[in-house]
Amino acid sequence: MSRAGDLRNVTATGTSSEDNYVLTYDDATKKVSLEVAQGGDVVNDTTPQLGGNLDLNSNDITGTGNIDITGTIDVSGDAQFKLLKISNPGGNQMVINNVYSSGIQIRGNWVRIQDATGTSDMIIGKPGYEVELYYNGSQKLETTNTGVTVTGTLTASGTGVIGSSTADTTISGGTPALQVIGSGFNSYLAAVRRDTSQYASGIALVKSRNTSVGSYTIVQDNDQLGSILFIGDDGTDLDTYGATISARVNGTPGANNMPADIEFATNSGTSSPTLNMKLTKDGVLEGASDAEIKTSPIRIHSNTISTNTTVASNENAVSGGPVTIASGVTVTVSGDWTVV
Repeated sequence: MSRAGDLRNVTATGTSSEDNYVLTYDDATKKVSLEVAQGGDVVNDTTPQLGGNLDLNSNDITGTGNIDITGTIDVSGDAQFKLLKISNPGGNQMVINNVYSSGIQIRGNWVRIQDATGTSDMIIGKPGYEVELYYNGSQKLETTNTGVTVTGTLTASGTGVIGSSTADTTISGGTPALQVIGSGFNSYLAAVRRDTSQYASGIALVKSRNTSVGSYTIVQDNDQLGSILFIGDDGTDLDTYGATISARVNGTPGANNMPADIEFATNSGTSSPTLNMKLTKDGVLEGASDAEIKTSPIRIHSNTISTNTTVASNENAVSGGPVTIASGVTVTVSGDWTVV
């Protein structure tokens, strides 16, 4: 087949209203025909090709079907695909939006989000299994079939409530940062230690006069170190104490030295409890004011009495013998003193 330009003395008559047509001479049939130029009809041409860049001239490419591309789509500016819009807000970032402000679903047997290098995980989701969250490539949170496993320190701002979606706000005049609310055993707290040592679990009530974590300012005489509050609902709020147990500094504290008493207060039927018994730093169990624990205080001394001691006429004293009275010390007994 030859192009018309290769022919000699060819005369063509007639007109055509279409562009991009050429005269073609068929050597076999010895005929000249008017045909569409190659690349001119992208509808009928099953393998059209571009010899350069395609300029849409502010128009759109529309239709149905698929666009199958091997290579890279380079978009300068925003790209909108019906519901989906991909934009660059600056700083080489990418934003994917649903243009109708609706949801976006990602489907697959599992989903993995990594950093740009593909070496550090950020999020891994496995249907029917765990969802994992990472920090700097290290797993910090994992969902399980029974709850959530956290690795590291869990820090919360505001109020943390277990067993309820609503916090009580009138407990002791405020809203405690951590609350367990429920009925039956759902309202219990448990600290369980499981190891082969001799030590048990514990609860630490700690007081510092410094306001910054990791910094220290010594407490002072008469500072409370910790309290256990027993509060009942009085029909109005949760702010009336029935009893308290407190530890209070008694003396001058120093490095590795913390003198303290334990105080027991009970409520006889008023708006607040009254201190009724105290275990002093010296191991003496004392009553409050005239109550004197209904009978008399119990004093506990070591086997050596090193300070002047008086057992009043309304007091009973018991000591475990043998008892040694230090030189120059006076023991005055007006009541009963029993050595066992």
